[in-house]
Amino acid sequence: YAQWHRRTRALAVALQGLGLRPGERVATLCWNHHVHLECYFGIPAAGGVMHTLNLRLAPAELGAIAADAGDRFLVVDDVLLPLYRQFAGLHRFERVLVFPFSGAPVPADLDDYEALLGAVSPAAEAAFVPAPHDENDPVSMCYTSGTTGRAKGVVYSHRSTILHTLVGNQADYWGMRNTDVLMPVAPMFHANAWGTPYAAVMMGVKLVFPGPHLHPEDLLDLMQQEPPTLALGVPTIWLGLIQAYERGLAEQPGRW
Repeated sequence: YAQWHRRTRALAVALQGLGLRPGERVATLCWNHHVHLECYFGIPAAGGVMHTLNLRLAPAELGAIAADAGDRFLVVDDVLLPLYRQFAGLHRFERVLVFPFSGAPVPADLDDYEALLGAVSPAAEAAFVPAPHDENDPVSMCYTSGTTGRAKGVVYSHRSTILHTLVGNQADYWGMRNTDVLMPVAPMFHANAWGTPYAAVMMGVKLVFPGPHLHPEDLLDLMQQEPPTLALGVPTIWLGLIQAYERGLAEQPGRW
Protein backbone atom coordinates (compact mmCIF):
# COMPACT_ATOMS: atom_id res chain seq x y z
CA TYR A 1 0.00 0.00 0.00
CA ALA A 2 2.90 2.41 0.61
CA GLN A 3 4.06 1.86 -2.97
CA TRP A 4 0.50 2.22 -4.26
CA HIS A 5 0.14 5.47 -2.30
CA ARG A 6 3.28 6.96 -3.86
CA ARG A 7 2.27 5.90 -7.37
CA THR A 8 -1.28 7.23 -6.91
CA ARG A 9 0.03 10.64 -5.85
CA ALA A 10 2.47 10.60 -8.75
CA LEU A 11 -0.44 9.94 -11.12
CA ALA A 12 -2.31 12.92 -9.69
CA VAL A 13 0.76 15.14 -10.15
CA ALA A 14 1.21 13.87 -13.71
CA LEU A 15 -2.45 14.55 -14.60
CA GLN A 16 -2.27 18.07 -13.25
CA GLY A 17 0.94 18.52 -15.22
CA LEU A 18 -0.97 17.55 -18.38
CA GLY A 19 -3.42 20.34 -17.61
CA LEU A 20 -6.32 18.46 -16.00
CA ARG A 21 -8.77 20.92 -14.48
CA PRO A 22 -11.34 20.33 -11.71
CA GLY A 23 -14.37 18.37 -12.86
CA GLU A 24 -12.87 17.16 -16.15
CA ARG A 25 -13.28 13.52 -17.04
CA VAL A 26 -10.47 10.99 -17.32
CA ALA A 27 -11.63 7.72 -18.87
CA THR A 28 -10.22 4.30 -18.09
CA LEU A 29 -10.27 1.28 -20.39
CA CYS A 30 -8.68 -1.27 -18.10
CA TRP A 31 -9.02 -4.70 -16.57
CA ASN A 32 -8.89 -5.25 -12.80
CA HIS A 33 -5.33 -4.52 -11.68
CA HIS A 34 -3.21 -2.20 -9.56
CA VAL A 35 -3.07 0.62 -12.12
CA HIS A 36 -6.86 0.75 -12.27
CA LEU A 37 -6.86 1.09 -8.48
CA GLU A 38 -4.37 3.96 -8.82
CA CYS A 39 -6.85 5.65 -11.17
CA TYR A 40 -9.68 5.20 -8.68
CA PHE A 41 -7.89 7.55 -6.29
CA GLY A 42 -5.32 9.45 -8.37
CA ILE A 43 -7.84 10.93 -10.82
CA PRO A 44 -10.14 12.49 -8.17
CA ALA A 45 -7.10 13.50 -6.10
CA ALA A 46 -6.01 15.55 -9.12
CA GLY A 47 -9.46 17.13 -9.25
CA GLY A 48 -10.84 15.03 -12.09
CA VAL A 49 -13.70 12.58 -12.44
CA MET A 50 -12.91 8.95 -13.24
CA HIS A 51 -15.04 7.58 -16.07
CA THR A 52 -14.78 3.81 -16.40
CA LEU A 53 -15.45 2.57 -19.94
CA ASN A 54 -17.09 -0.85 -20.15
CA LEU A 55 -14.79 -2.85 -22.41
CA ARG A 56 -17.60 -5.35 -23.07
CA LEU A 57 -19.51 -2.79 -25.14
CA ALA A 58 -19.25 -2.41 -28.90
CA PRO A 59 -16.69 0.09 -30.22
CA ALA A 60 -19.43 2.37 -31.57
CA GLU A 61 -21.05 2.46 -28.14
CA LEU A 62 -17.74 3.23 -26.44
CA GLY A 63 -17.04 6.09 -28.82
CA ALA A 64 -20.50 7.56 -28.31
CA ILE A 65 -20.20 7.26 -24.52
CA ALA A 66 -16.76 8.89 -24.42
CA ALA A 67 -18.02 11.73 -26.61
CA ASP A 68 -21.15 12.22 -24.49
CA ALA A 69 -19.08 12.33 -21.30
CA GLY A 70 -16.58 14.73 -22.86
CA ASP A 71 -13.63 12.62 -21.70
CA ARG A 72 -10.40 14.58 -22.00
CA PHE A 73 -7.80 11.90 -21.25
CA LEU A 74 -7.79 8.09 -21.43
CA VAL A 75 -5.86 5.49 -19.44
CA VAL A 76 -5.83 2.20 -21.36
CA ASP A 77 -4.17 -1.22 -21.09
CA ASP A 78 -1.89 -1.99 -24.01
CA VAL A 79 -3.72 -5.30 -24.49
CA LEU A 80 -6.89 -3.25 -25.13
CA LEU A 81 -5.34 -0.93 -27.72
CA PRO A 82 -6.96 -2.87 -30.61
CA LEU A 83 -10.35 -2.08 -29.05
CA TYR A 84 -9.39 1.56 -28.53
CA ARG A 85 -8.29 1.91 -32.15
CA GLN A 86 -11.76 0.82 -33.26
CA PHE A 87 -13.46 3.82 -31.66
CA ALA A 88 -10.60 6.36 -31.66
CA GLY A 89 -12.19 8.10 -34.66
CA LEU A 90 -15.45 8.67 -32.80
CA HIS A 91 -13.99 10.74 -29.98
CA ARG A 92 -10.65 12.50 -29.75
CA PHE A 93 -8.87 12.15 -26.42
CA GLU A 94 -6.27 14.85 -25.90
CA ARG A 95 -3.86 12.38 -24.33
CA VAL A 96 -3.90 8.58 -24.22
CA LEU A 97 -1.89 7.04 -21.37
CA VAL A 98 -1.01 3.42 -22.06
CA PHE A 99 -0.27 1.00 -19.23
CA PRO A 100 2.22 -1.55 -20.67
CA PHE A 101 0.44 -4.54 -19.15
CA SER A 102 2.05 -6.97 -21.58
CA GLY A 103 5.53 -5.47 -21.22
CA ALA A 104 5.64 -4.51 -24.90
CA PRO A 105 6.87 -1.02 -25.93
CA VAL A 106 4.17 1.65 -25.96
CA PRO A 107 3.37 2.98 -29.46
CA ALA A 108 5.24 6.19 -30.21
CA ASP A 109 2.04 8.17 -30.85
CA LEU A 110 0.73 7.49 -27.35
CA ASP A 111 1.95 8.25 -23.81
CA ASP A 112 3.62 5.62 -21.64
CA TYR A 113 1.81 5.53 -18.27
CA GLU A 114 4.87 4.24 -16.43
CA ALA A 115 7.13 6.86 -18.01
CA LEU A 116 4.75 9.63 -16.95
CA LEU A 117 4.76 8.42 -13.36
CA GLY A 118 8.52 7.92 -13.46
CA ALA A 119 9.03 11.52 -14.55
CA VAL A 120 7.39 12.82 -11.34
CA SER A 121 10.13 13.63 -8.86
CA PRO A 122 9.92 12.30 -5.29
CA ALA A 123 9.84 15.90 -4.08
CA ALA A 124 6.85 16.76 -6.28
CA GLU A 125 5.01 13.64 -5.16
CA ALA A 126 5.72 14.36 -1.48
CA ALA A 127 4.57 17.97 -1.83
CA PHE A 128 1.33 17.09 -3.61
CA VAL A 129 -1.88 18.29 -1.99
CA PRO A 130 -5.12 16.66 -3.19
CA ALA A 131 -7.55 18.98 -4.95
CA PRO A 132 -10.32 20.27 -2.66
CA HIS A 133 -13.80 18.87 -3.23
CA ASP A 134 -17.30 19.58 -2.04
CA GLU A 135 -18.96 16.38 -0.83
CA ASN A 136 -21.48 16.61 -3.67
CA ASP A 137 -18.83 16.89 -6.39
CA PRO A 138 -18.59 13.93 -8.77
CA VAL A 139 -15.85 11.40 -7.99
CA SER A 140 -16.57 8.87 -10.76
CA MET A 141 -19.08 8.00 -13.43
CA CYS A 142 -20.27 4.93 -15.27
CA TYR A 143 -22.68 4.44 -18.15
CA THR A 144 -25.51 1.95 -18.14
CA SER A 145 -25.32 -0.95 -20.57
CA GLY A 146 -28.09 0.59 -22.68
CA THR A 147 -30.17 -2.60 -22.67
CA THR A 148 -33.49 -0.84 -23.27
CA GLY A 149 -32.23 2.31 -25.01
CA ARG A 150 -29.33 4.70 -25.29
CA ALA A 151 -26.72 4.30 -22.52
CA LYS A 152 -27.06 6.88 -19.75
CA GLY A 153 -24.32 8.29 -17.55
CA VAL A 154 -24.57 7.66 -13.81
CA VAL A 155 -22.49 9.95 -11.61
CA TYR A 156 -21.23 9.01 -8.15
CA SER A 157 -20.55 11.83 -5.70
CA HIS A 158 -17.83 11.86 -3.07
CA ARG A 159 -20.59 11.76 -0.45
CA SER A 160 -22.42 8.79 -1.96
CA THR A 161 -19.18 6.86 -2.38
CA ILE A 162 -18.12 7.42 1.23
CA LEU A 163 -21.57 6.49 2.55
CA HIS A 164 -21.72 3.39 0.35
CA THR A 165 -18.28 2.36 1.59
CA LEU A 166 -19.16 2.83 5.25
CA VAL A 167 -22.53 1.08 5.01
CA GLY A 168 -21.27 -1.66 2.71
CA ASN A 169 -18.52 -2.59 5.11
CA GLN A 170 -20.84 -3.15 8.04
CA ALA A 171 -20.79 -6.60 9.64
CA ASP A 172 -23.95 -7.81 7.88
CA TYR A 173 -22.69 -6.83 4.42
CA TRP A 174 -19.02 -7.13 3.34
CA GLY A 175 -17.71 -6.76 6.86
CA MET A 176 -14.11 -6.67 5.61
CA ARG A 177 -11.19 -6.63 8.05
CA ASN A 178 -7.55 -5.85 7.33
CA THR A 179 -6.79 -9.57 7.62
CA ASP A 180 -9.07 -10.35 4.66
CA VAL A 181 -8.01 -11.07 1.09
CA LEU A 182 -10.34 -9.68 -1.57
CA MET A 183 -10.47 -10.96 -5.15
CA PRO A 184 -12.70 -8.65 -7.23
CA VAL A 185 -13.74 -10.65 -10.30
CA ALA A 186 -16.64 -8.23 -10.70
CA PRO A 187 -15.30 -5.64 -13.14
CA MET A 188 -13.79 -2.40 -11.92
CA PHE A 189 -14.95 -0.93 -15.25
CA HIS A 190 -18.65 -1.21 -14.35
CA ALA A 191 -20.34 -0.09 -11.13
CA ASN A 192 -16.88 0.27 -9.55
CA ALA A 193 -16.66 -3.45 -8.78
CA TRP A 194 -19.66 -2.90 -6.52
CA GLY A 195 -17.70 -0.28 -4.60
CA THR A 196 -15.40 -2.79 -2.91
CA PRO A 197 -12.06 -1.23 -4.00
CA TYR A 198 -12.84 1.79 -1.82
CA ALA A 199 -13.63 -0.40 1.19
CA ALA A 200 -10.53 -2.51 0.60
CA VAL A 201 -8.30 0.57 0.68
CA MET A 202 -10.12 1.96 3.71
CA MET A 203 -9.47 -1.26 5.66
CA GLY A 204 -6.04 -2.08 4.24
CA VAL A 205 -7.34 -5.36 2.79
CA LYS A 206 -5.04 -7.40 0.59
CA LEU A 207 -6.26 -7.31 -3.02
CA VAL A 208 -5.74 -10.11 -5.53
CA PHE A 209 -6.45 -8.87 -9.06
CA PRO A 210 -7.21 -11.32 -11.87
CA GLY A 211 -6.47 -8.85 -14.67
CA PRO A 212 -7.77 -10.17 -18.01
CA HIS A 213 -7.35 -13.81 -16.93
CA LEU A 214 -10.96 -14.65 -16.22
CA HIS A 215 -11.23 -18.19 -17.56
CA PRO A 216 -12.41 -20.54 -14.78
CA GLU A 217 -9.14 -22.50 -14.80
CA ASP A 218 -7.11 -19.29 -14.47
CA LEU A 219 -9.23 -18.10 -11.56
CA LEU A 220 -8.92 -21.45 -9.80
CA ASP A 221 -5.15 -21.39 -10.24
CA LEU A 222 -5.01 -17.86 -8.83
CA MET A 223 -7.18 -18.83 -5.88
CA GLN A 224 -4.82 -21.70 -5.21
CA GLN A 225 -1.83 -19.34 -5.16
CA GLU A 226 -3.49 -16.45 -3.30
CA PRO A 227 -6.51 -17.84 -1.41
CA PRO A 228 -9.17 -15.12 -1.02
CA THR A 229 -11.46 -14.81 1.96
CA LEU A 230 -13.92 -12.85 -0.20
CA ALA A 231 -14.37 -13.12 -3.96
CA LEU A 232 -16.89 -11.15 -5.99
CA GLY A 233 -18.55 -12.20 -9.22
CA VAL A 234 -21.88 -12.83 -10.89
CA PRO A 235 -23.44 -16.33 -10.67
CA THR A 236 -22.21 -17.37 -14.13
CA ILE A 237 -18.63 -16.93 -12.91
CA TRP A 238 -19.13 -19.31 -10.02
CA LEU A 239 -21.05 -21.84 -12.12
CA GLY A 240 -18.12 -21.89 -14.54
CA LEU A 241 -15.68 -22.41 -11.66
CA ILE A 242 -17.71 -25.32 -10.29
CA GLN A 243 -17.81 -26.99 -13.69
CA ALA A 244 -14.07 -26.45 -14.25
CA TYR A 245 -13.30 -27.77 -10.78
CA GLU A 246 -15.36 -30.90 -11.34
CA ARG A 247 -13.67 -31.47 -14.71
CA GLY A 248 -10.31 -30.94 -13.10
CA LEU A 249 -10.99 -33.58 -10.45
CA ALA A 250 -11.47 -36.11 -13.23
CA GLU A 251 -8.75 -34.96 -15.63
CA GLN A 252 -6.03 -33.54 -13.36
CA PRO A 253 -6.50 -34.82 -9.79
CA GLY A 254 -4.70 -32.68 -7.25
CA ARG A 255 -4.41 -29.54 -9.42
CA TRP A 256 -6.71 -27.59 -7.10
